[in-house]
Amino acid sequence: MFMKGSMAETRHPSVRVNGRSVKYASCVKYLGVWVSERMNFRLHLESLRKKCVNVVGKLRRVMRSEWGLRKRTLRVLYKGLFSACVMYGASVWYEAMRFGYARDLMYKCQRVVLSTCLNVCRTVSTAAMQVLMDGLP
Repeated sequence: MFMKGSMAETRHPSVRVNGRSVKYASCVKYLGVWVSERMNFRLHLESLRKKCVNVVGKLRRVMRSEWGLRKRTLRVLYKGLFSACVMYGASVWYEAMRFGYARDLMYKCQRVVLSTCLNVCRTVSTAAMQVLMDGLP
């Protein structure tokens, strides 16, 4: 295809469907997974972390050390909350985990959930909490 003139990198493509132009977006949520224009999943991992922090904040009211939930129930919550949320769509964005930013975001998300479920001090390492939750570090 031959194009007349020059294309600036900042100019967004114009797409028309049934005579109406489609608005350009730098990221889109498709089937629950946020995808940016360069297939960067940083936004998805950040939204996953925010979602986990919000849910954990609500669960903290229930999980008290004196009258809270039993360890078996906490393990079920961990597997249901963190593992299920993370594994959804992982077949699409798993390659992003080779980058440091993705691993850091995932560790932060996992650490928030683990520290709440186990009721431990902030100084306990993430690997130790993974072992306490009967998982692999």
